[in-house]
Amino acid sequence: ASRERLIFNAAVIFLSLNALNLLPLYPFDGGRFMSELLFIRNKYFELIFKILAVSAFIIGAVKLQDFILGVIGTGLLLSVSTSYKLGALSEEIKEKLDRKFEGRLLDQKNQVLNVNISGLLGRFHDPRGERIYQNLADDLWDRLKYIPPGLSETIMLSLGYFIPWLMVISFVIYGSLQN
Repeated sequence: ASRERLIFNAAVIFLSLNALNLLPLYPFDGGRFMSELLFIRNKYFELIFKILAVSAFIIGAVKLQDFILGVIGTGLLLSVSTSYKLGALSEEIKEKLDRKFEGRLLDQKNQVLNVNISGLLGRFHDPRGERIYQNLADDLWDRLKYIPPGLSETIMLSLGYFIPWLMVISFVIYGSLQN
């Protein structure tokens, strides 16, 4: 019986780690998924989502006295302003150019490149290096190309996200009741 117990405990540990990664907190995979599915559609939704994630990490760091959670929360806090600025700039460019964005940024016409670059320069006066500026340009372009899923797709994807969560939670609860 001890071998089965060891296998069960290992399964619970691996499922718990996977569940942690799937938490709907940015920057975990679950947070990125929820951001792409729901929050990136609107700069205010994204802002609130990231502030809630920062709060969860900081509270968790204090309550659990965990340095790593504090570092993650602080890093997220530092990225909130950048995310909001990129979201606002993306919305402005979409309104200004009123077109569908696709393909690679460098393959675009001069008008699109000029609007993107001038918008970035206007929002980020000192991007602290070429690599960071390139990351900002890539993030902005991804936001411009983003087409959110429709209502039925959002519901199906949400179910695909939450049903496994419920399975993991019930498995962990069942395992703890067996002890």
